[in-house]
Amino acid sequence: MGFYWTQEEYQRALSPAQLMLRDLLEDWFWAMQDGRAELRLPDPGYPAVFSSEEPDRLVQHLDVAFEDELCKWVHQPNAGAYEAGPGFGRLRRPQRIALCQQVHAILSGRWQFEIPNQVRSRGQAVLDQFAPQPCSDDVI
Repeated sequence: MGFYWTQEEYQRALSPAQLMLRDLLEDWFWAMQDGRAELRLPDPGYPAVFSSEEPDRLVQHLDVAFEDELCKWVHQPNAGAYEAGPGFGRLRRPQRIALCQQVHAILSGRWQFEIPNQVRSRGQAVLDQFAPQPCSDDVI
């Protein structure tokens, strides 16, 4: 059963892309909870261009998939107190596009790095590697 899996079992059973997606979605959830999601904007130079419907379809698919998964576990004895999914439908258009770009980058193999073996804290370990770096005054 999924709620009994340890971090080592996830590392062994899931592909690197699945692990990255899992961390990415967890990080977005915590950003929405903390009010930081509004600060995440799409990359105007991202090589893939999405139609106006694609980010909406991705968010809708995620919300439906989480709801389906939640319904499968809700009657299990140790399912926890989850009553609702992360609610990615709360994201505004720019944040939906940014999420779509990040999911696309993982699935297309544009993000290449080794997943740390230690337990990640709120999914931040993965995305910290891609945080914008401050530039010096002499770089223009």
